Amino acid sequence: MVKKKRTQVIVANTDGKHVVDSSAMSFVSEAEWLAREQRHQQRIQDVRICAGFIIESIEDYQDLVKLQRKQEHWNRYANCDGLPRAHNPPELRSFIAEIRHTEWRDEMSVVNWALSVNERSVLTQDIDAPDLTRKVLEQQLRPNIGKLYDVAVQRILATWERIEQLLDCEFELEHIPADRALEITQVSEYR
Repeated sequence: MVKKKRTQVIVANTDGKHVVDSSAMSFVSEAEWLAREQRHQQRIQDVRICAGFIIESIEDYQDLVKLQRKQEHWNRYANCDGLPRAHNPPELRSFIAEIRHTEWRDEMSVVNWALSVNERSVLTQDIDAPDLTRKVLEQQLRPNIGKLYDVAVQRILATWERIEQLLDCEFELEHIPADRALEITQVSEYR
């Protein structure tokens, strides 16, 4: 390796003017070159060791993620919560249809208060006659809408979270064909 060293050389000219020449060079000694080469090799070796540590930690992290996902799958299986598997689009579509059917069934079971109420039913002498007053019917027939929607929303959010976890996990996406992954994203956008 050559190290240029610029020095100024002043040469007297016949006109009395001075000319500056900066072409003088000095060379690097063999000992200095070997020392530089040794430092360079040491740096390369340090980078290799650091890269090895990084690769090993990435592999350990991926192994931990795999174990965590397997444990989550087992916990879902053991819980039997009735939620669909996120990697199975037909189950997701069935879940959406089930939610819509439940909403439709709840709409159909709404009591028509003008027709169902009989305030005179308490005036009867018959012991077996049902009490059809508005107060009793509200207690018996009116569903707890807050609880129904809370359960439905919690189930939807849990399913949505499972889909998001599936799409964020590279380990699971490796085992899913591309067309199925595309279908999962389409089903998750389907409302």
